[in-house]
Amino acid sequence: GELLGGSVGGVAGSESFGWTISVPTRHAAEAMALLADVAQSPTIPDEALDTERAIAIADLVALRDDMYRYPVRLATMAAYAGHPYGAPVSGDESTLPHITADDVREWHRAHFLNAPSVIAVVGDADPDDLAALAAARFGALRTGELATLAAPTWPAAVVQRVEQREKSQTALALLFPAPARGDDARFAIDMIAGVASGLGGRFFDELRDRQSLGYTVQAFASERALGGAFVSYIATAPEKEEIARAGLLREFEKLCEEPVSPRELSQAQTYAIGTHAIRQQSGGAVLAEMVDAYLFGTLGELAAFEGRVRGVTAKQMRQLAEKYFVAGRRVEGIVRGRPTT
Repeated sequence: GELLGGSVGGVAGSESFGWTISVPTRHAAEAMALLADVAQSPTIPDEALDTERAIAIADLVALRDDMYRYPVRLATMAAYAGHPYGAPVSGDESTLPHITADDVREWHRAHFLNAPSVIAVVGDADPDDLAALAAARFGALRTGELATLAAPTWPAAVVQRVEQREKSQTALALLFPAPARGDDARFAIDMIAGVASGLGGRFFDELRDRQSLGYTVQAFASERALGGAFVSYIATAPEKEEIARAGLLREFEKLCEEPVSPRELSQAQTYAIGTHAIRQQSGGAVLAEMVDAYLFGTLGELAAFEGRVRGVTAKQMRQLAEKYFVAGRRVEGIVRGRPTT
């Protein structure tokens, strides 16, 4: 890949996986051949698997010390307990040591060579020429049956998953259910995240600047095909955990009690549309968006993004807040530090 001016990368998520390569257009044919070989005919030697396993386990150790990603992971596992969405894509210490090279080869045969797949290409070239290159190189793929999966059931009561750390900080990830990827309401939930999060967002201004309850405060919507989650996060001093939680929940109550202001909504819409336009300058981002739309939505939605965002109303946002932000159904992931004495 490096000789072509690029490199092959792997992508693995809870609903899809694959490989990508980015090269100058003049090397498209060679890149397609390389990617096809990597994807269709991996060698997977035992020693290479051992190396990757060691890296994955080391990453898990680092993850447990990450005061942002780890509480979000704890909360996600608790929210989707018993469902594949609750299984970490990176594995854990109980699964990684037992995976063999034969397991990986069989998984590749069943879940890649004989399963539904999509080949997507973005580049400054004739689309028919690029399609012909792909068709000529990926002949080993056979379309199989798409696996069916039941939608996850969100917990009906408060769930907490807590781990203690010898740290002077407590990190709390607080999750509520949210619209799934195919639900048009996802645009409104994204606008709620825009109003709540960021340096000028409600949560940051109130909890960090006014009340000094957190070092950082964030919120975002996580969308998956069968169910979504609204994720909020606050890092605070261990002795302030209870009042920080209460403050965060109070901000969710406000979203349910009254509509956001026209100024807040306009700012969230402008920010979403602007950042989307900036991302479109990257071929990789365009490719990812196109594949996501093909797999989980429709290609027609790609041109409708700005209109869908502009169409969100404050009334719709409040209705969604009332529907989803029920304190008695929240899920918390907590990495709890020890108060200073």
